[in-house]
Amino acid sequence: MKIFLKEDHDQVLKVWRRAGSRGLDLVHVDAHLDFVLHPARQPEEILAQATTIKQFKENLEYTLCFLRYEKKLDKQTDIGNYIYPAMRDGMVKNFWWVVPGSNKDLDQNFKGVKKLFEGAFGSQAIKLVKKGQGLILGRALNREFWICTLDTLPVFKQKVLLDIDVDFLVVPDLTKADNRCDIGWRAVWIEPRRLKERLLERIMAPQVITIVYSTNGGYTPMVFRYLGDEIAHCFSPERYKEQYKRAVAARDNFARFKETGKRSYYQKAIKLDKSYQNEDNNYGPLYLYKGNLAAAKKELNNILRVDPKNAYCLKNMGVIHLRHREYLKALTHFRRALALLKARERLPVILNLAEVNFRLKRYDTAGKLFLQYAKGEPLSHLAAYYLGAICYAKKDFVNAGKYYHRALQLGCRNVAVLRKLLGVSFKLDSKEKEDIIDYINGRLSAWVKEEKKGSKILPVLNKIKAQMERSHYGG
Repeated sequence: MKIFLKEDHDQVLKVWRRAGSRGLDLVHVDAHLDFVLHPARQPEEILAQATTIKQFKENLEYTLCFLRYEKKLDKQTDIGNYIYPAMRDGMVKNFWWVVPGSNKDLDQNFKGVKKLFEGAFGSQAIKLVKKGQGLILGRALNREFWICTLDTLPVFKQKVLLDIDVDFLVVPDLTKADNRCDIGWRAVWIEPRRLKERLLERIMAPQVITIVYSTNGGYTPMVFRYLGDEIAHCFSPERYKEQYKRAVAARDNFARFKETGKRSYYQKAIKLDKSYQNEDNNYGPLYLYKGNLAAAKKELNNILRVDPKNAYCLKNMGVIHLRHREYLKALTHFRRALALLKARERLPVILNLAEVNFRLKRYDTAGKLFLQYAKGEPLSHLAAYYLGAICYAKKDFVNAGKYYHRALQLGCRNVAVLRKLLGVSFKLDSKEKEDIIDYINGRLSAWVKEEKKGSKILPVLNKIKAQMERSHYGG
């Protein structure tokens, strides 16, 4: 068997390409879908997939905007959308998503699954139909999309791609798939050996088996990282014997560190596996995402006490100070983190430093940092938004309008940006005003149509429209 262990899920795309995979069904064993249509696609793809002229125009507009700032469409590929290019390029034919939990769990969460697929396909329609207990089918892009459990996965006698995410073993069902759910309380619901037995009962000839840790982002908590090595060992005991032993030793030392707080155990764990020093070796980032700053700070301090030069913890501690508006403390932490990180890891901290300087009204420094970030992340609407705000503060209304416009083009859905752009239009000459008003009108109409009755955003959108009409700038 060809078995590959990877850190992040989009890395398996390269494995499939190197293996020469063509027209194979994909069995995707994961707590997450990992399929989303790339928003920017080749014009011929957009034309072939569009069902209306409006849909074609909207998708083409985004693609043209994308290509203005980024030459390669594959730069969109990430851990949540790598299966789409595998289908587009002919590596994957039909898609079998094996979800955690029982048939009953899947049936009860049919609406949730439907919502996931609607979000994944956007304006490209897909209809899901129940084909039996624990089995759902959708058709789109001339492909079949099956959602099943280990019990309803059929027998495959032909070659397939088998793709396993470790988080499948610690997420009991799809309702618990959010990485911020049950922080610190995950547990193994199916053992690796049992998973391997269940899969090989149904998959006779896997061309390639890819196993992904997914500890980055906290999808698989670090304490369960060893499960990836254990799965590989179950499929190929001799090949992965030593690697699995090392993984278990790292796990045990990290567990002792968690229990005792002793630096020696932490150092042994990272010596055995450097991943145990990564950003998600604690639950701080997840608590930060949830807004529980006290819990995040406690987690980060546990690591900083034994690893004071951990750049990721310093960065996240800086974020806590930023949220508390302790800007000078935040500045110190971000600078320390930046000095310790490798060049390819610095961009998020540059963004943090830019925001701190913006809050301190150091607009020249902030502007340079946002431009530096935008150079590395040309499709970030955040950089465009803040550059617009800096230009507005400097009374450079022409460039403020350009940057706010760019933020919206790059996918910013904050209605406050529409308001700011409207405010900018009042400062400009009549021709520039008309262009901005026309654009805002178009955005308002599109957003109003997309919002459901009772939405909290609808009154805000209607208020902006009324403001335009009162000012005699609408229409």
